[in-house]
Amino acid sequence: MKYLVFIITFLSVSVYGVKCFAAKAMAAAAPVQQHAANSSLLLSKSLFFGLSALGGGLAIGLGVIGAGVGMGNAVRGALESMGRNPGMEKKLIVWMITGMAIMESLALYALLITFILFYANPFKSIFLK
Repeated sequence: MKYLVFIITFLSVSVYGVKCFAAKAMAAAAPVQQHAANSSLLLSKSLFFGLSALGGGLAIGLGVIGAGVGMGNAVRGALESMGRNPGMEKKLIVWMITGMAIMESLALYALLITFILFYANPFKSIFLK
Protein backbone atom coordinates (compact mmCIF):
# COMPACT_ATOMS: atom_id res chain seq x y z
CA MET A 1 0.00 0.00 0.00
CA LYS A 2 2.89 2.32 0.80
CA TYR A 3 4.37 1.91 -2.68
CA LEU A 4 1.02 2.44 -4.35
CA VAL A 5 1.00 6.04 -3.12
CA PHE A 6 4.46 6.61 -4.61
CA ILE A 7 3.45 5.08 -7.94
CA ILE A 8 0.24 7.15 -8.17
CA THR A 9 2.17 10.30 -7.27
CA PHE A 10 4.81 9.54 -9.90
CA LEU A 11 2.19 8.91 -12.58
CA SER A 12 0.24 12.07 -11.76
CA VAL A 13 3.38 14.22 -11.80
CA SER A 14 4.43 12.61 -15.10
CA VAL A 15 1.07 13.22 -16.74
CA TYR A 16 1.08 16.81 -15.49
CA GLY A 17 4.60 17.27 -16.89
CA VAL A 18 3.56 15.93 -20.29
CA LYS A 19 0.54 18.24 -20.26
CA CYS A 20 2.69 21.28 -19.37
CA PHE A 21 5.22 20.36 -22.04
CA ALA A 22 2.47 20.08 -24.65
CA ALA A 23 1.01 23.44 -23.59
CA LYS A 24 4.38 25.19 -23.80
CA ALA A 25 5.12 23.59 -27.14
CA MET A 26 1.79 24.73 -28.54
CA ALA A 27 2.30 28.26 -27.17
CA ALA A 28 5.68 28.50 -28.88
CA ALA A 29 4.26 27.31 -32.22
CA ALA A 30 4.33 29.30 -35.44
CA PRO A 31 2.21 32.38 -36.19
CA VAL A 32 -1.44 32.65 -35.26
CA GLN A 33 -2.69 31.62 -38.72
CA GLN A 34 -0.83 28.34 -38.67
CA HIS A 35 -1.33 27.75 -34.97
CA ALA A 36 -4.78 26.18 -35.38
CA ALA A 37 -3.55 23.78 -38.06
CA ASN A 38 -0.44 22.72 -36.18
CA SER A 39 -1.83 22.48 -32.66
CA SER A 40 -3.37 19.03 -32.97
CA LEU A 41 -0.27 17.64 -34.69
CA LEU A 42 2.00 19.20 -32.09
CA LEU A 43 -0.16 17.89 -29.27
CA SER A 44 -0.14 14.35 -30.67
CA LYS A 45 3.66 14.44 -31.11
CA SER A 46 4.16 15.75 -27.59
CA LEU A 47 1.84 13.16 -26.09
CA PHE A 48 3.42 10.39 -28.13
CA PHE A 49 6.97 11.14 -27.03
CA GLY A 50 5.95 11.92 -23.46
CA LEU A 51 3.98 8.73 -23.03
CA SER A 52 6.74 6.73 -24.71
CA ALA A 53 9.18 8.09 -22.14
CA LEU A 54 6.75 7.33 -19.33
CA GLY A 55 6.20 3.78 -20.59
CA GLY A 56 9.92 3.18 -21.00
CA GLY A 57 10.62 4.45 -17.51
CA LEU A 58 7.94 2.27 -16.01
CA ALA A 59 9.12 -0.77 -17.97
CA ILE A 60 12.70 -0.55 -16.81
CA GLY A 61 11.77 0.52 -13.28
CA LEU A 62 9.29 -2.24 -12.59
CA GLY A 63 11.37 -4.84 -14.45
CA VAL A 64 14.48 -4.13 -12.42
CA ILE A 65 12.55 -3.98 -9.15
CA GLY A 66 11.07 -7.42 -9.85
CA ALA A 67 14.41 -8.93 -10.80
CA GLY A 68 16.10 -7.41 -7.75
CA VAL A 69 13.49 -8.75 -5.34
CA GLY A 70 13.66 -12.17 -6.98
CA MET A 71 17.45 -12.29 -6.74
CA GLY A 72 17.34 -11.23 -3.11
CA ASN A 73 14.87 -13.98 -2.29
CA ALA A 74 16.94 -16.55 -4.19
CA VAL A 75 20.14 -15.66 -2.36
CA ARG A 76 18.34 -15.60 0.99
CA GLY A 77 16.84 -19.03 0.38
CA ALA A 78 20.14 -20.50 -0.80
CA LEU A 79 22.04 -19.13 2.19
CA GLU A 80 19.41 -20.48 4.60
CA SER A 81 19.62 -23.88 2.93
CA MET A 82 23.42 -23.89 3.08
CA GLY A 83 23.23 -23.02 6.76
CA ARG A 84 20.94 -25.98 7.42
CA ASN A 85 22.76 -28.48 5.22
CA PRO A 86 26.37 -27.47 4.37
CA GLY A 87 26.93 -30.66 2.35
CA MET A 88 24.60 -29.42 -0.42
CA GLU A 89 26.54 -26.20 -0.95
CA LYS A 90 27.91 -27.00 -4.42
CA LYS A 91 24.54 -28.07 -5.83
CA LEU A 92 22.76 -25.10 -4.28
CA ILE A 93 25.25 -22.62 -5.71
CA VAL A 94 24.85 -24.02 -9.23
CA TRP A 95 21.05 -23.81 -9.09
CA MET A 96 21.11 -20.40 -7.42
CA ILE A 97 23.38 -18.93 -10.09
CA THR A 98 21.25 -20.48 -12.84
CA GLY A 99 18.11 -18.96 -11.34
CA MET A 100 19.78 -15.59 -10.90
CA ALA A 101 20.87 -15.61 -14.55
CA ILE A 102 17.26 -16.18 -15.59
CA MET A 103 16.11 -13.34 -13.33
CA GLU A 104 18.79 -11.05 -14.77
CA SER A 105 17.56 -11.88 -18.26
CA LEU A 106 14.14 -10.56 -17.23
CA ALA A 107 15.77 -7.25 -16.31
CA LEU A 108 17.51 -7.20 -19.69
CA TYR A 109 14.17 -7.83 -21.42
CA ALA A 110 12.78 -4.79 -19.60
CA LEU A 111 15.75 -2.78 -20.86
CA LEU A 112 15.08 -4.06 -24.38
CA ILE A 113 11.45 -2.94 -24.15
CA THR A 114 12.63 0.49 -23.00
CA PHE A 115 15.01 0.80 -25.94
CA ILE A 116 12.26 -0.26 -28.34
CA LEU A 117 9.91 2.38 -26.91
CA PHE A 118 12.58 5.07 -27.20
CA TYR A 119 14.27 4.31 -30.51
CA ALA A 120 12.25 1.81 -32.57
CA ASN A 121 8.69 2.47 -31.49
CA PRO A 122 6.31 0.43 -33.65
CA PHE A 123 3.54 3.01 -33.18
CA LYS A 124 5.58 5.91 -34.54
CA SER A 125 4.09 5.62 -38.02
CA ILE A 126 0.54 5.72 -36.62
CA PHE A 127 0.94 8.78 -34.41
CA LEU A 128 3.42 10.82 -36.43
CA LYS A 129 1.87 10.98 -39.89
